[in-house]
Amino acid sequence: MISIRKFFPVLIFVALIFPVFLSDASGQESIRQGGKSLCKVGDVLRRVEIHYYEQDKAVPCEVHYYKDTEEPGADQILWRAENETGFCENKMTAFVDELAGFGWYCESEGDIPPALQLEGNSE
Repeated sequence: MISIRKFFPVLIFVALIFPVFLSDASGQESIRQGGKSLCKVGDVLRRVEIHYYEQDKAVPCEVHYYKDTEEPGADQILWRAENETGFCENKMTAFVDELAGFGWYCESEGDIPPALQLEGNSE
């Protein structure tokens, strides 16, 4: 009969490192967050963020929109780009400017460049 006492340290070790193997083998891409804007009107909060999917690259990317007050934890992907550098940044900047035009007070965090004038924003 096998004693659990002999294998307990091994079980603890496996339990501690197993999640590391799961996260690496799960196929999940690591997400690097880019710029973020927080917009508020009254007590209502909105958040707009850029997510990048490759380290040190501007594409692929997605612009995520959060209605934190009404739907905590839920988000919408407004735009995504696979190849066009500057697309997500342009879309986010224009969207935040639009919210500000509707009376929202917006503050930006992180690296959000001013809207870039790129030809053919067709992503």
